[in-house]
Formats: sequence, C-alpha cells, structure tokens
Amino acid sequence: MTDETKKKFLLPILFCLVLILPAAAAVAAYSFAQSHPVSKRAVTAVTVLTPDGAEYRWSRSDETGGSAESSLSGDTVDCLFDMNGSGSPVDALPAAESEYQCFVVTYSSYNIRSEYRYYLTQNPDNAYFLDSSGKYHHISSDTVRGFLATEYARCVFPSAAQPVLAVGDVSSVTPQSMQWKFLGYNDEFYDGAVSVSEEVPTCSVTGGLELSFDTAPDYLFVEMKDREGSVVFSDQYENIDPSLFSDNTVYDVTINAKWYEADGRINYGEGVYRFKANVLSPAVFYLSTSKIEYGDFVIVSAKNIVDHKQIGFISKPDISFTPVFFEYGGYYHAIIPLSLDCMEKNDSADRYSFTFSYGGIYQELQLDVSVRKKSNGYLRPDAAKISECYNDASLKEFDTVMAAPFGERVGELYWMEDNMLITPTERAVKMGFGFDVYLEGTKIVFTHEGVDYKVKANDTVAACLPGKVVFVGETKLSGKTVVIDHGGGLKSLYANMSSQGVEVGDVVDKGQIIGIVGTTGLCDKTNLHFGLYVFDVPVRYYTYETHGVFISEAVRDAIEDGKN
Repeated sequence: MTDETKKKFLLPILFCLVLILPAAAAVAAYSFAQSHPVSKRAVTAVTVLTPDGAEYRWSRSDETGGSAESSLSGDTVDCLFDMNGSGSPVDALPAAESEYQCFVVTYSSYNIRSEYRYYLTQNPDNAYFLDSSGKYHHISSDTVRGFLATEYARCVFPSAAQPVLAVGDVSSVTPQSMQWKFLGYNDEFYDGAVSVSEEVPTCSVTGGLELSFDTAPDYLFVEMKDREGSVVFSDQYENIDPSLFSDNTVYDVTINAKWYEADGRINYGEGVYRFKANVLSPAVFYLSTSKIEYGDFVIVSAKNIVDHKQIGFISKPDISFTPVFFEYGGYYHAIIPLSLDCMEKNDSADRYSFTFSYGGIYQELQLDVSVRKKSNGYLRPDAAKISECYNDASLKEFDTVMAAPFGERVGELYWMEDNMLITPTERAVKMGFGFDVYLEGTKIVFTHEGVDYKVKANDTVAACLPGKVVFVGETKLSGKTVVIDHGGGLKSLYANMSSQGVEVGDVVDKGQIIGIVGTTGLCDKTNLHFGLYVFDVPVRYYTYETHGVFISEAVRDAIEDGKN
C-alpha cells in the first residue's frame, strides 16, 4: 500500500475519532457523576449557605474559561472535599444542633444535587457533617482548620459580629462606612464582614440623644446640624447639651465610633453612622382630677406622643385595666375606671399611684379614692321571670352578646364637644348604682351595675350623650337593649325596653329618643335600666351629670387655644 493510499485510508478514521472521543468522554464523565455525585471529579457546581444567611457559589465553568462569576474560591471547594474525605462515621452529633453553626452545602453533578450539612464550632476537633444519605461523620481537625481560616467561616466566631447601633425608635442604624477586625481561628485577626448603607434613616428621640451599641465603643464623637445646616454641636457624646432636645426639631447627626485594639480584645475597628434625629418634646401626662370615688373614672391626657401604642402604664395597687388612648386636639386621652371590684380586691385603698411611660420618660401621678356608702335594693319579679332571666345561662349569654359592643373602639370622642351627661329619663331613681340587689323570694344578691328609674308605660328613652349605636338587640337578662358608644371606650346601656327606635351604626345626638321603656328582661314592673361603662367596666354616672365628662383644665385650655 502506497503512502498516498495510507493517508487516504487513515484520514477518515482520524476524523471519526475526533468526533467520537469528546462525546465518549462526556458520556463517561456523566456516567461517573451518576455513580459518584459528590466526588471532586464529578461535581460541576457548589453552593454554600452560611448560618448567618449569606450564600456563596462556585461552578466548574469558572475554572475553564466560562463567564460565570465565582464568589466561592476554588481553594475553599477543595477544602470541602478534603473535609468529606477525612470524615469517619458516627452515630449522631455528640451535642444538640443548636450548639453548632450549621453550613448547608449543595453539590451539583449534572442533574444530581446532594445536600450536606456541616456542624462546626470554634474548636476544630468538634466538627461533623451530615451527608445526603442522612449519615453523620466526624471531620478530621486538620481539614477543618483550613475552612475555619476562610472568610466564609466568620460567623462561627461571635467576635466577627458588626456592632449594632440603636437610636430612639430605630433598633438598627446601618453605618455608612465600617472597618472591623475580629479574633478568629488560631488567635489571628481577620477582616469582618460589614454591612454598610447610604440610606439616612430618621430616628424619633425624646428628651435627648440616646445611643445604644450592643458593643460599647471606646470613643464616640457626635456632630449635629440643624435644619439650616449649621453645626449646633461637635464634641464627644457625653458632652451633649440636653437643652438641644427641649423643643420639637430635626437634626442631621453624624456619629464616629471607635473600638480600640488592645490586649485581651476580641475585635476592634471604627464606623461612621449618619441619621436624622426627629426630636420630640418629652411626653407629659395629666389627670382630669386628683380625687374620685370607687365606681367613678378619671381621664388621663398625654401630649408629645407619636405612637400611643408605646405608652406604658403601671398602677399600684393594680387596677387590672389597661388604658386605651384616643387622639383629640393634638393630645391622646384615655378613660381609667376605678371599679367596685378594685375596692374589694385592694381593701378600699385610699390612694393609687399611676406611672405612665413613653420614650424613656416616666411620670408618676397620684389619685385619691374614697368609698361611697352602699345601699340595698329589692327586686320582686315573679318566680317564673327569675327562673328565666337570672341564671348561669342568662348571665353567660349577656357577657357573650355584650363582648363585641363593649369592646368596640369608636375613634371619635363625641363627648369632647358635648360633654354634659343627661339622664335618659326625667323620672325619679328607683335603685342606684352599686346597690346590693336582693331578689325577693330567693337567696340571690348581686351588685347593681347601673340605675333603675320609676318610669311609666310608654315613657321614652333618650341618649345620655352623643355617640354611635353599636348594639340593638335582646338578652334574657337585659331584655330589649341598646348600647351607644360615645368614644374613648365610654359606653351607655339602656335595658328593659319594649321597643328600640335606632339601628346599629346610627349616630345619635344627646337627648335623641332611642326607644320606649318596657318590662322585658329582669325587672318587676315597667322599668328602665341605665348603665354607664368604660369598655366592659361598669361606672357611676352621677358626677358627669353635674360636671360633665371632663378632661384636665390645662389640657382643655390648650386645645381651645389651638383652635383659635
């Protein structure tokens, strides 16, 4: 065979080999990956999810000229494979998972993904992994050391955590620049992962600039500029002039904080923080009166409040009631009842201390409370009516039905504009608030939660104050009933009626007719039962018929001045 003939014969063979060999190699690689999915040769991509939520990726294309960007170094991937190779089987982790930092690593081999979990501590001898088949392995300390020295293992060391600054109502102010070193593996200092932001948050502060770091800095310098850009303070934090926070204003604040390097320190660095301080004048609280009787209520008003839900309240002795605040005239107001139950529970204590708190400001107010002499009253319904209207089921029904209307929170304080309470009828009182009521012919005695009137058939029933109707219905105990919400939690209840002339949602004026008296519910003849409540706490109305539902005079004057 001539050389020319040989060439003609070999060239097609070589051409076929060029086409076939890469495909064969690819098939062989794929076949190997299916049987060895977490081997260094077979893995095509790796994803590491650290315990602090950071995610890092590597793919083989990064090392073969691909365009993918790698955030996980190839040396670290090699370290992971070394850790896998050094593992020796164990039955389980020797301690609870919570005592370790868990790294979740996903190995991709073509279409196969295998998840491994690495449980690490600062001690390289105490390291384990859980493979994709659910088996635990102890990792050789020699291979763990290599991983602990990488940037990806920073979260294993508490010293790596960046200091957190809280200002006013903002729990975490992110620095605009930060340098941080922490003591990590092998007692060496490493660069900490820092989070920075160009955002300038607004922090509401009251009474001063309270800066709180979870790791206290050694040096804290503050610069404050007013709205015109003029520097009003530039000095160390401890020298801030409190008078700068006496009025409502806004400052542009720059903080330079430093943590010095020193023997025994596990971290150090410095950061620059910037935020706007929305200065709010200190909260001030006012009571409508300093003296009441058990069964009455007092109104507290508060100014310089941004979020009323942050107002704290403590009573000594305890009154088992949490004030609910409503806004009116630039102030927040809440009605606080001193119930007859409090009198019994607190042995008729004659003084209560109310402590209100807001934005780090605490104010204690005193309230003197006296006891009104209790009287007795008698009801004489027939036995059938007592059996039907006063029993465990009827009492439970009343509480269940009234839970919604008593709990209603109408936003408008109707009594602010028309606060002089009137009685729902001009007839005389038959039985007053707080009486011990005896059901004749039985051994039943209960406390009267309202007032009964000596009405006559077809007498009308009038609303005691303006408000919104929140209940029209009937219960065994109260008969045909109407409940009106006057705002701020103040409710009025009208019971024993024969008919109701309003509907839920109606807004009524003071004195507006809402129904006709009757004989429904627990009563011994034609009757009108009238009750005043603060949410579900029954209170006496007499004071408010004489003086109106009043707030502090100073607050009332300030609100009126604000209208002019």
